[in-house]
Amino acid sequence: MIIGIDASRANKTHRSGTECYSFYIIRELAKLDDQNQYILYVDKPLDFDLTNLCENDEEIKVEYDEKGYQKIKSPYNNFKAKILKWPPSFLWTQGRLSLEMLLHRPDILFIP
Repeated sequence: MIIGIDASRANKTHRSGTECYSFYIIRELAKLDDQNQYILYVDKPLDFDLTNLCENDEEIKVEYDEKGYQKIKSPYNNFKAKILKWPPSFLWTQGRLSLEMLLHRPDILFIP
């Protein structure tokens, strides 16, 4: 199963409330689930905290696969990120993420 997660809030530099919740949900899912594939949808490249979902603090350089997904180091190698560009700085979820769901929908989408 492919599970999509709106990780735009978890990818913020300063986190509180929903941002922290999103961040820790992603980190815990990476530890627990070895059955499903995850796509993190973001509006900009991932910060260090989300590129390495393993227990170590090893810094990972930003890399992309052949389809343009940002690579994420996770315990089961089942996470990747898709950066969805959107020129306006507002309405990303309602505009760009919605367009992505029309064109390339995952089996499940979670928006914290």
